[in-house]
Amino acid sequence: PNVLITAGPYGRTNVYRFRPNGLDPESATIEVWAVQVRPIGTPEGPRPRLEGPVPQSELPFVLAQDASNMEAQQRGLRTHGFDHELLSGRYEPMIINFNRTLDRLIGS
Repeated sequence: PNVLITAGPYGRTNVYRFRPNGLDPESATIEVWAVQVRPIGTPEGPRPRLEGPVPQSELPFVLAQDASNMEAQQRGLRTHGFDHELLSGRYEPMIINFNRTLDRLIGS
């Protein structure tokens, strides 16, 4: 359920999916798909080659930067001075309720 879709110019879109890494609460699997809509009238080319897994050291610049930021954020979330986080008083409760409902429905 943890999917992020970012729409870019010219029909380019990145789809990020975050999943638990087995039973290890300190790590996750992050999948990234870079997709693009073929312009009308453009002939269909060969199917792109699926790549991965790619070591973090070989990620493109922006994805490497994102991964680095995620590591720093996770370290910050585990400090003794951090007691709660609220990104939006309006939307955050809806997201929390969605995840609680989803957990209840799938029996976790």
